[in-house]
Amino acid sequence: MTVFPKPGSVWNYERGVSYSFLYSEFGPNMVELTSNEKAPYAIEPHQHPHFEVLYITKGCRRLRLRDRDYEARAGDLILFKPGEEHAECHGSKTISFVTLRFKAERLLRSGVELPLEEAPGPVLQLGKRKRFMELFTRMLDEQRSALENSGLLLSAYLVEFFVLMRRAMQEWIARNRKSPRKISRVQAALDAIQKNLDRPPELTELARRCFLSPSHFSHVFKAEVGMSPRDYAISIRINKAKEYLAGTDMPAQEIAAVLGYDSPYFFYRQFKHKTGMTALAFRARHRTAEK
Repeated sequence: MTVFPKPGSVWNYERGVSYSFLYSEFGPNMVELTSNEKAPYAIEPHQHPHFEVLYITKGCRRLRLRDRDYEARAGDLILFKPGEEHAECHGSKTISFVTLRFKAERLLRSGVELPLEEAPGPVLQLGKRKRFMELFTRMLDEQRSALENSGLLLSAYLVEFFVLMRRAMQEWIARNRKSPRKISRVQAALDAIQKNLDRPPELTELARRCFLSPSHFSHVFKAEVGMSPRDYAISIRINKAKEYLAGTDMPAQEIAAVLGYDSPYFFYRQFKHKTGMTALAFRARHRTAEK
C-alpha cells in the first residue's frame, strides 16, 4: 500500500542529473530529463495552472489523486490536468523520468493536438517503450553535445515525442474505453455552454477548453452535435426560457435578463423564430394544457 508522509514531515532526497530544455515556441522550462533521483522523497499536495506529463523511464513513482492511490512504472505516462491537486512519493530506490509542462493553447499554436480530455488518467500504460527510450536518448545526447542548431533539432524531437504520445494515448483510449459509444471530443464545450447560459463563452474559449483549434473545433462540434456552437447555445437558452415560462410566473422581460439577453425585444423575436409562437402564447398554451 502506498505510504505518504504526513503534512509538514521532512523528507530528504538527493536529486539526480536534471536537464532543462528551452523552447521558445512551447514555453520556457517545458522539458526536463531527470535521471537517478534517489529515495526517499515526497511532494506534498499541490496543483498546477498547466498540464504536467511525466514519462517514467526507470523505477517507480507513486501518487495520490482524488483520494485514490496510483503507481506508475517504467513505460507509464502520468498526466496531471490543470487544477488537479495531487501528491507524489517514491516507489523505488531510484527513478528516472521525463517531465513536460505546457498549456493547451501553446500546444495548439504549434500545430499539436492531444486527446487530453478523453484520457482519464492519471496513469496510462502507453506501450512502445523502446521507441520512446530511443527518442529520449537522442534528446539527451543532443542536449549534451551543444552543437550548432541543437535547439532546432531538440524542438523537432519534442514534436516527434508529442506525435508518438498522441498516437499512444489514442490507442490506450481505444483499448480502455468501457462504452462502445464514442466519447465526445466537445463535451467540455457543451458543459461550458450549459453552465453559462447568461453569457455563453466565445468560440475561441470553447475551442480552448476542448484543446482544438477554433476551425477544427467548429467542424468537430457540428459533426457531433448536428449544429454550430452558436445555434446550440441558442437552443439551450430557448429551452431554458420554456422551463421558466411553463413553471414560473416570471415576466418574459425578466426571463430575458436572466438568460443574458441585452434586449428583451431580441429575446422575443428569437423565441418566436425558434418556437413559432410568442413567449406569452407559449405560456398561455402550457397553462391551458395543465387545466
